[in-house]
Amino acid sequence: MTSLLSDSLLAMDSSSSILRLAVRFGSDRLVQSAEDADRSHGQVIMRKISNLLDSGGLLPADLGGLIVCTGPGSFTGLRVGIAVAKGMVVALDIPIAGVSLFDVAAYRVVDSEQPVLALVQQRRGEFLAATIQRGKYAIEQVQTVSAAQIPALTGQYRVVSIGTVDPPVAGNVESIEYEAADFVYLGESRLTNGGDNVEYLEP
Repeated sequence: MTSLLSDSLLAMDSSSSILRLAVRFGSDRLVQSAEDADRSHGQVIMRKISNLLDSGGLLPADLGGLIVCTGPGSFTGLRVGIAVAKGMVVALDIPIAGVSLFDVAAYRVVDSEQPVLALVQQRRGEFLAATIQRGKYAIEQVQTVSAAQIPALTGQYRVVSIGTVDPPVAGNVESIEYEAADFVYLGESRLTNGGDNVEYLEP
C-alpha cells in the first residue's frame, strides 16, 4: 500500500442506520453528510460517496487515503462500509485506517477528570462498554453490560453513550454526538504512518 498521496481524505461510518460521510479536500476544507439509510447502506453508499466527492470537486483518484468506522454497531452496515472501503483503497492504491466508535468516544472525553464508561448499543438492552481514562482505553477490556446494570455503574463512572440508544436507559447517562469529521481527525495520523493492513481490517 502506498503512503498518503494528498491532503484529500474520505471517511465513512456505516455502524448505524445513519450513514455518515466526510470528505476533506486541501488542508482545511471539509464537506460531510449524515443521512438515514435505514438498513439499505449497500444500495446508497456509493451514490452518497459520489455526491460528496462531487460537492468537493473531487474524483476518487484525487483521494490520498480513506478512514472507515470499524464499529461496534450494526454488523450488516459495518460489513457493507468496510467492503466498500477495501474495494476503493485497493483500486486506488491508497492507505486505509480503521477507527472505532470507542476511539471517537475517547477523543470526545479526553479532558474528563474522572474515569468514563463509554457505551455502544449492541442490541436491545445490551451494550458493549469500554473504560476510558485520560483519553485511553484497552480494547481487550471491552465488556458486555446490560441496561439493568447501568444505573449502578453511574455511581462509579461518568457514563456516556455514543450512537443511538433505543430505548433510552435509566440512570445518569450522557449522550455523545459525533460527526464523520471526527473520523477524519482521528484517522489522519494513522494514514500518515502507513495506515492499517487492508487484508485484516474487519468489523
